[in-house]
Amino acid sequence: MALIFSGQEIGTPTGANRLGKDMDGKRVVVSGSHEAIKDHSWRSIWQTAEAMYARGEFEEIENTRVVRVHTENCKAEGNA
Repeated sequence: MALIFSGQEIGTPTGANRLGKDMDGKRVVVSGSHEAIKDHSWRSIWQTAEAMYARGEFEEIENTRVVRVHTENCKAEGNA
């Protein structure tokens, strides 16, 4: 499922979070690890997050779905 980036990014101790929404308008946070950000582009991280999200690989925290992307996830999706 396509995820739409809202333009907001927040740095965290372990990487960065980018806020977006899915095609149904639900809030989604794509959390990229420092390693994934360093090794891959945000485009690759976002594409990986979309694939993970479509498979239901996310956490639901309150009303927000969080997809955590690491280098291994990007490699597994072929987005290296």
